[in-house]
Amino acid sequence: MITTSTTLLKAIGADADSPRWTEFVARYQPVMESFLTQQFPSVDADDVMQETLIVIARKLPNYHYAPDTKGHFRNYLLGILKNKAREELKHRAKAIRAEEAAKNPAAVPQPGSSDEDVEAREWRFAAYEVALQQPRSRLFG
Repeated sequence: MITTSTTLLKAIGADADSPRWTEFVARYQPVMESFLTQQFPSVDADDVMQETLIVIARKLPNYHYAPDTKGHFRNYLLGILKNKAREELKHRAKAIRAEEAAKNPAAVPQPGSSDEDVEAREWRFAAYEVALQQPRSRLFG
Protein backbone atom coordinates (compact mmCIF):
# COMPACT_ATOMS: atom_id res chain seq x y z
CA MET A 1 0.00 0.00 0.00
CA ILE A 2 1.31 3.40 -0.96
CA THR A 3 1.42 6.08 1.67
CA THR A 4 0.82 9.61 0.48
CA SER A 5 3.39 12.19 1.36
CA THR A 6 1.75 15.53 2.01
CA THR A 7 5.07 17.29 1.51
CA LEU A 8 5.38 15.66 -1.91
CA LEU A 9 1.88 16.77 -2.90
CA LYS A 10 2.56 20.31 -1.66
CA ALA A 11 5.91 20.48 -3.47
CA ILE A 12 4.56 19.47 -6.86
CA GLY A 13 1.39 21.48 -6.31
CA ALA A 14 3.41 24.63 -5.63
CA ASP A 15 5.81 24.13 -8.55
CA ALA A 16 4.77 22.38 -11.76
CA ASP A 17 8.49 22.08 -12.63
CA SER A 18 9.43 20.56 -9.28
CA PRO A 19 12.09 17.84 -9.47
CA ARG A 20 9.87 15.87 -7.06
CA TRP A 21 7.59 14.95 -9.98
CA THR A 22 10.06 12.13 -10.63
CA GLU A 23 9.36 10.81 -7.15
CA PHE A 24 5.62 11.20 -7.65
CA VAL A 25 5.66 9.29 -10.94
CA ALA A 26 7.90 6.56 -9.49
CA ARG A 27 5.48 6.17 -6.59
CA TYR A 28 2.18 6.20 -8.50
CA GLN A 29 2.99 4.91 -12.00
CA PRO A 30 2.87 1.20 -10.97
CA VAL A 31 -0.53 1.72 -9.34
CA MET A 32 -1.89 3.50 -12.41
CA GLU A 33 -0.48 0.87 -14.80
CA SER A 34 -1.92 -1.96 -12.74
CA PHE A 35 -5.34 -0.30 -12.60
CA LEU A 36 -5.40 0.31 -16.36
CA THR A 37 -4.22 -3.22 -17.15
CA GLN A 38 -7.00 -4.69 -15.04
CA GLN A 39 -9.84 -2.30 -15.81
CA PHE A 40 -9.06 -0.90 -19.29
CA PRO A 41 -6.65 -3.26 -21.05
CA SER A 42 -7.39 -1.85 -24.51
CA VAL A 43 -6.40 1.76 -23.80
CA ASP A 44 -2.97 3.22 -24.39
CA ALA A 45 -1.80 3.31 -20.78
CA ASP A 46 0.99 5.83 -21.39
CA ASP A 47 -1.37 8.34 -23.02
CA VAL A 48 -4.01 7.95 -20.32
CA MET A 49 -1.43 8.32 -17.55
CA GLN A 50 0.02 11.42 -19.21
CA GLU A 51 -3.44 13.00 -19.48
CA THR A 52 -4.07 12.11 -15.84
CA LEU A 53 -0.82 13.74 -14.72
CA ILE A 54 -1.76 16.91 -16.60
CA VAL A 55 -5.04 17.04 -14.68
CA ILE A 56 -3.25 16.37 -11.40
CA ALA A 57 -0.74 19.15 -12.11
CA ARG A 58 -3.63 21.57 -12.66
CA LYS A 59 -5.60 20.49 -9.60
CA LEU A 60 -2.85 20.05 -7.00
CA PRO A 61 -2.30 23.75 -6.26
CA ASN A 62 -5.84 23.85 -4.80
CA TYR A 63 -5.94 20.27 -3.51
CA HIS A 64 -5.98 19.73 0.25
CA TYR A 65 -5.11 16.21 1.33
CA ALA A 66 -7.57 15.18 4.04
CA PRO A 67 -7.95 11.38 4.01
CA ASP A 68 -10.39 11.36 6.92
CA THR A 69 -12.87 13.68 5.20
CA LYS A 70 -12.08 13.55 1.46
CA GLY A 71 -10.71 10.03 1.17
CA HIS A 72 -7.25 8.88 0.18
CA PHE A 73 -5.26 10.57 -2.56
CA ARG A 74 -4.84 7.27 -4.38
CA ASN A 75 -8.63 7.05 -4.84
CA TYR A 76 -8.68 10.62 -6.14
CA LEU A 77 -5.90 9.82 -8.60
CA LEU A 78 -7.54 6.59 -9.77
CA GLY A 79 -10.85 8.40 -10.23
CA ILE A 80 -9.21 10.86 -12.60
CA LEU A 81 -7.39 7.98 -14.34
CA LYS A 82 -10.67 6.10 -14.81
CA ASN A 83 -12.34 9.16 -16.32
CA LYS A 84 -9.43 9.68 -18.73
CA ALA A 85 -9.55 6.01 -19.79
CA ARG A 86 -13.28 6.30 -20.45
CA GLU A 87 -12.69 9.48 -22.47
CA GLU A 88 -10.13 7.67 -24.60
CA LEU A 89 -12.57 4.82 -25.26
CA LYS A 90 -15.28 7.31 -26.16
CA HIS A 91 -12.95 9.18 -28.55
CA ARG A 92 -11.88 5.90 -30.10
CA ALA A 93 -15.50 4.85 -30.57
CA LYS A 94 -16.28 8.19 -32.25
CA ALA A 95 -13.29 7.84 -34.56
CA ILE A 96 -14.34 4.32 -35.54
CA ARG A 97 -17.90 5.49 -36.17
CA ALA A 98 -16.66 8.39 -38.28
CA GLU A 99 -14.49 6.01 -40.29
CA GLU A 100 -17.44 3.65 -40.77
CA ALA A 101 -19.70 6.54 -41.71
CA ALA A 102 -17.23 7.62 -44.38
CA LYS A 103 -17.28 4.08 -45.78
CA ASN A 104 -21.04 3.62 -45.45
CA PRO A 105 -23.02 6.89 -45.21
CA ALA A 106 -26.31 4.96 -44.85
CA ALA A 107 -25.15 3.78 -41.41
CA VAL A 108 -25.00 7.34 -40.04
CA PRO A 109 -27.73 8.05 -37.43
CA GLN A 110 -30.64 9.95 -38.93
CA PRO A 111 -31.29 13.56 -37.94
CA GLY A 112 -33.84 13.75 -35.17
CA SER A 113 -32.59 10.71 -33.27
CA SER A 114 -32.54 11.58 -29.59
CA ASP A 115 -29.32 12.44 -27.76
CA GLU A 116 -30.07 9.65 -25.29
CA ASP A 117 -30.13 7.11 -28.13
CA VAL A 118 -26.83 8.41 -29.48
CA GLU A 119 -25.21 8.38 -26.02
CA ALA A 120 -26.50 4.88 -25.34
CA ARG A 121 -25.09 3.65 -28.65
CA GLU A 122 -21.75 5.35 -27.91
CA TRP A 123 -21.61 3.72 -24.49
CA ARG A 124 -22.50 0.29 -25.89
CA PHE A 125 -19.94 0.65 -28.65
CA ALA A 126 -17.22 1.58 -26.14
CA ALA A 127 -18.22 -1.33 -23.90
CA TYR A 128 -18.11 -3.73 -26.86
CA GLU A 129 -14.69 -2.40 -27.80
CA VAL A 130 -13.39 -3.07 -24.28
CA ALA A 131 -14.93 -6.55 -24.27
CA LEU A 132 -13.40 -7.39 -27.62
CA GLN A 133 -9.97 -6.14 -26.58
CA GLN A 134 -9.80 -8.08 -23.31
CA PRO A 135 -9.38 -11.58 -24.77
CA ARG A 136 -6.74 -10.26 -27.19
CA SER A 137 -4.82 -8.62 -24.38
CA ARG A 138 -4.77 -11.89 -22.44
CA LEU A 139 -3.46 -13.78 -25.45
CA PHE A 140 -0.88 -11.24 -26.56
CA GLY A 141 -0.41 -9.23 -23.35
